[in-house]
Amino acid sequence: MIRAFRCLLTLSISQLLNLNTTELLSYYRTWGPCARTCINLVKGRPMVNQHSRNVSIAAGKFAWDPRQLFGLITLFDSDEVLDVLFFVRPDKLSRSEIRAEIPTKHLKGIVALSVARFDAAQQSVFFSQISSHP
Repeated sequence: MIRAFRCLLTLSISQLLNLNTTELLSYYRTWGPCARTCINLVKGRPMVNQHSRNVSIAAGKFAWDPRQLFGLITLFDSDEVLDVLFFVRPDKLSRSEIRAEIPTKHLKGIVALSVARFDAAQQSVFFSQISSHP
């Protein structure tokens, strides 16, 4: 039901803004549900290569120190949350709580690649920190 609603919403947005629906859905599936990101990519601002670099940089920062990012998400400082990597939404059980998730397999792969570039000790620190966070 939610997936159908999102597709309908994406179709409506693409028609309203006169954008290529297929391209918009492709970016949605690759880069996540941030409408601003998807619309900007369809319009070519930024170019996909630049966006991909931005995501890789964000993934590297997250992989290096996930606790710092968790703190920013908890405070929900929208200027600091790495919106190219995470999708922030209310928790399913309590709308007063927020949660951040990496919304697509593509983005998860970029994070995994960033973590893989570290030595075993830093990887262990990353996995220890990420597994202890709710």
